[in-house]
Amino acid sequence: MASFLTLQLTSKMAEERMQAMIAAGTSTGAFETVGQTLVTQIQLGFKFGREPWGAPWEKLKCRKGGSPLRDTGLLRSSIVSKADKSGVTVGTNKIQARVHQFGAIIRPVRAKFLAFQCGPDMHFAKQVIIPARPYLPIRSNKSVDLPDTWSRAVARRLQSYLLQAAKKPAL
Repeated sequence: MASFLTLQLTSKMAEERMQAMIAAGTSTGAFETVGQTLVTQIQLGFKFGREPWGAPWEKLKCRKGGSPLRDTGLLRSSIVSKADKSGVTVGTNKIQARVHQFGAIIRPVRAKFLAFQCGPDMHFAKQVIIPARPYLPIRSNKSVDLPDTWSRAVARRLQSYLLQAAKKPAL
């Protein structure tokens, strides 16, 4: 699944600096900054149990007081960014990631019922509905929808990076 996000810089000077870095092949650091900022925003969503647009994740039905997507921390810790001179990719390679992002209906494959532990009790069901608990800024139609607060965070970090890069002497 490929989703793309295009950032439009509103400062003419920032746009010119970024274009010059891309042309010179020295833009990897700027894209790393964007990626790190997005990873931080995603991890904050895990910390507070909310989707990128601010709504809380649906509570767990099985465990009272449980924290959706935070029991083991594996999904949260798998969120990474990878930058090169042409852009940045942010995401995870975990197989369960898509189910949690978009929701799913789980049905048994080799049995008549699913069996799962819920607290001290064992439960059986013909299907289990996993609600969508988005953690990436991707909507159900697979379009990227960066929240305004995230856009502002990326813009601030990128502006800071570009200012620092402008102060460094050329090699």
